[in-house]
Amino acid sequence: MLAGSIAATFIGIYITGNIYGVAIGGIVPILIGVSVSKWALDRYYAFSFVSIYKEGYQQIKQLLATYWVSFFPK
Repeated sequence: MLAGSIAATFIGIYITGNIYGVAIGGIVPILIGVSVSKWALDRYYAFSFVSIYKEGYQQIKQLLATYWVSFFPK
């Protein structure tokens, strides 16, 4: 991820010629992280990208419903 980030930063600056290339290059490490984590999950069970986010949303809803009072006391 570090090598991808550095390479994307330099390429982004070279292409755009300004600091906006750094912001555009910042997308690369995110995509690398998502693809590595997807690969790691697929080793145990074949998830689709949509099902990962659906499951995370359901777990957040369940967590907030269970612990809402302790998170936000009156």
